[in-house]
Amino acid sequence: MMKVNYKSNSDFKYIEDYLLDSKFGVIVNNVGFQQIAPSTLYPPRCHPKGYYFNSRFGRKLSEYQLVYITQGSGELQIEGEQYKIGKGDVFIVYPNQWHTYTPNYRSGWNEYFIGFSGMLADIWIENSFLANDKQLFNIGLNEDLVRLFKRAIVLAKYSNCTSNLHLSSMVHHFLGLLIFEYNNEGLISKYDMQVIEKSKIIMNENINNYLCMERLSDELNISYSTFRKNFKQITGFSPKQYFLELKLNKAKQLLLETAFSIKEIGIQLGFSSSEHFSTTFNKKNGFAPQKFRVLCRPS
Repeated sequence: MMKVNYKSNSDFKYIEDYLLDSKFGVIVNNVGFQQIAPSTLYPPRCHPKGYYFNSRFGRKLSEYQLVYITQGSGELQIEGEQYKIGKGDVFIVYPNQWHTYTPNYRSGWNEYFIGFSGMLADIWIENSFLANDKQLFNIGLNEDLVRLFKRAIVLAKYSNCTSNLHLSSMVHHFLGLLIFEYNNEGLISKYDMQVIEKSKIIMNENINNYLCMERLSDELNISYSTFRKNFKQITGFSPKQYFLELKLNKAKQLLLETAFSIKEIGIQLGFSSSEHFSTTFNKKNGFAPQKFRVLCRPS
């Protein structure tokens, strides 16, 4: 079986206290993604001092931490209870609760995380299915949850009152999605669905790279013809079309929210040339990238 190699990366934001507003009822303190490669020390030393911990001794935080593992495996300890965790697992740690977690040294893992606190968060947690004796859930691979994390990471980088308000509301979305997927796990546990969800997450996490769909299907241990058939049945797109749509949607975001040139955006998203990017964008959207930027960018 051919092995697909993916670049290691991380993307996270720890929000400064002076930017937070307790009036929102929910305060998002940090959100991010980390790809921990095999044979890598954990946690990375780039974390702020208040969050860095020795995995042998653990830590306590004054906030909730929700962590989603999309690749790899590892171990979790909460107040002395030990758990094996792997892809598709979500766990939540409560304020002032001793805990530690670490990926297996040989496998590494991909983790998404969000830390939050506040009176409204306490109410949501207390009135949901979440309880101190049930903090680990297997919901499988879920692209909606990955997209939500990615959107939250983008918002956190703005670090202003409006973006923080949006982030606060997204915590409710996180918990609602988690509750729904957990309570309906029988609907998403089919093998074919999980293969497609895994492929969609890989596409999202490699949006700036080139992915050969035939090699991806080989990595997923499924024939390309079956992969393509199942993918189109579930999403309405072929894998190649879906990946292209992801790239073009990301291009729209960059055109509207950044000052990157057309050439820079094309290169960043893995197009072979700026001409290829512009032609593809025009064909799919009816506008050249520059015209889209002029017409749609807020004044």
